[in-house]
Amino acid sequence: MKLSKLALVIIILIPFVFGIGCSDKSSNSNDDIPAELVGSWLYLSGTIDGEPMTPENYEYQSELATGHSITFNANGSYSGVEYDDGMNPVSTRSGTFRVKADSVYVTWTEIDGAPVSPAEEDDPLTYEISGSVLILTSVDTGGPYNPIVVLIYESM
Repeated sequence: MKLSKLALVIIILIPFVFGIGCSDKSSNSNDDIPAELVGSWLYLSGTIDGEPMTPENYEYQSELATGHSITFNANGSYSGVEYDDGMNPVSTRSGTFRVKADSVYVTWTEIDGAPVSPAEEDDPLTYEISGSVLILTSVDTGGPYNPIVVLIYESM
């Protein structure tokens, strides 16, 4: 049985047409980023397993850091700055992030100007926004136990 040229073209094009319509949900689409999450956020307070977070029980990249801010950009890029007591920057991080449902996944690609190789993805952070307040909650799986960490930020 011979196929007409038109039928052959249609059979060849069907996988491409359906392939173009499908999207890879593992990649970050700007449509997945809620507008209210975009912006810079200044750390106000936090807890680890319900206990107040302090410089003694929370590990910053820099020993001089006593606070930090984070920025989520609409294009999926992310940055973080650690500050000393005088709000002087002492360490930086940058990378990308993606949003899935109510969770944010941050991947670090650079710390203090040096590339992170391979890039590191943090544990997912569940987020909640109420007015100008952002609450990030995670279960830290990096140690011998899995503490629940809650970070509270205010829009800058």
